[in-house]
Amino acid sequence: MPKCDMCDEDIPIGEQFCDKCYTQLVEENEEIDRELERWEEKEEERLQTWSEYIIHESSDGSCRVDCATNDNNDDGYPDYEIVTWTMNFKSLEDAIKVTGRSRTGCIGTKVTVLHNGVKI
Repeated sequence: MPKCDMCDEDIPIGEQFCDKCYTQLVEENEEIDRELERWEEKEEERLQTWSEYIIHESSDGSCRVDCATNDNNDDGYPDYEIVTWTMNFKSLEDAIKVTGRSRTGCIGTKVTVLHNGVKI
C-alpha cells in the first residue's frame, strides 16, 4: 500500500498525500498566495508617491489639516521618507481649496483627503 509523502499514512493507489496532509498543503499554499498578494500591494505602495490630508473640523468651523507625503520635493518619485506638517484654516471651504479632494494627481501621486475620518 502506498504511503503519504508527508506522514507515511497509508493512502489509496494514485494518491500522493493523505486527506489531512493535503488539506494542510492547500491551507499553506493559500497563505503563501495571500502573503504574495500583500507583498505585491506593499511593493506598489512603496513605488507609489502619495500625499494624505486629514481635515479635523472644530465646532467653531475652523480646521486643522494634518498632512503627510513621501514625495516632499514634488518630483513624482518617492523620497523613501515620510514628511509631515500641519496647516490651519478658518473654514472647511478654505481647507478644501488648498487640499482638493481625493484623486490621482497629474504625475501619478495618489492623493487622499479625509474630513473627520471620511474620504472626500
